[in-house]
Amino acid sequence: MLDTKNLTLKKFQENFDFIEAKMKDSQIYKDALDSFVKYMPSYAFTDDQKALAYSDFMAKTFLGVFQSAVQTALTIDQNEVATRDAQNQSALGILGKKKEVAMLSNQVKESFFKIQASKMQTAQLQAQALQDKIKAEVLHKSANDNAQINKANCMVSYQNVLSNANKPDLLKSYDMQQTTVNALKAIGEAPISDYTDEWKKVQIPDYNTDFDTTILEIYATKSVIAIDEVIGFHIVTSIELVEVEWDFGDGEVSSQKDNILKSFNKEGSYNVRLKALVEVENKDYVNDKSQDKFVMKEYFRDLEILVC
Repeated sequence: MLDTKNLTLKKFQENFDFIEAKMKDSQIYKDALDSFVKYMPSYAFTDDQKALAYSDFMAKTFLGVFQSAVQTALTIDQNEVATRDAQNQSALGILGKKKEVAMLSNQVKESFFKIQASKMQTAQLQAQALQDKIKAEVLHKSANDNAQINKANCMVSYQNVLSNANKPDLLKSYDMQQTTVNALKAIGEAPISDYTDEWKKVQIPDYNTDFDTTILEIYATKSVIAIDEVIGFHIVTSIELVEVEWDFGDGEVSSQKDNILKSFNKEGSYNVRLKALVEVENKDYVNDKSQDKFVMKEYFRDLEILVC
């Protein structure tokens, strides 16, 4: 487990040593020491007095240097802690956004698939209804044909019973021959409608899962900042980014994908733009194998930063 207390103490010691060394090497410190040594005449003071004065000078100088070093080291440490805290807060916020984006993406996919299933179900029901209608008409035609066949059979049987060589005119008087012929002709004449046009209207969609639920957003830790204030820029995405390019609107660009720290040295409104390249499947590859299977697609996102 990392000992944060020792880490903080070590960092403070490093900052203190750095500030103290810089102050000792400064020209002001050297000039003060030189003026004390060069311009204190030996004939005006005894050795004891000079030693006492020198020790007093060194004590006061050291105390001033020490206080300045301590204060500066503490300020640096506090600023670093505050910066780390701000970065952690930003990271937590972005993590929450990523979870929210993932949840929204899943909801979009779920809604899309439900709509797809509903469309398929509607088309299938439409086709089933048309099929049932055709079945009913075929059954009606078959029943009609069977009735005409039975009628003709009955006529033929009746004629066989009544006909004999002694009464040839009997059949003519009842006009049974023509009735039998008409019944036979009626077989198969019951019409069935042509449903070609109706069948064309029924289109059962494929269950398509090729649905673009791409989510790509950019966020800044703050949108209104002071001059030279450092803020972080982050990307929230549901896809893998091959390459990115940040344009901060002040002439500076970056190809870093995340956790970008940036400050602006002039007042004004800056339009920050992200260009992202994503590898997607080439739909034309299915019909033309000479083409690349994957192609690059560009996405652009913009964000406004106000510097006061």
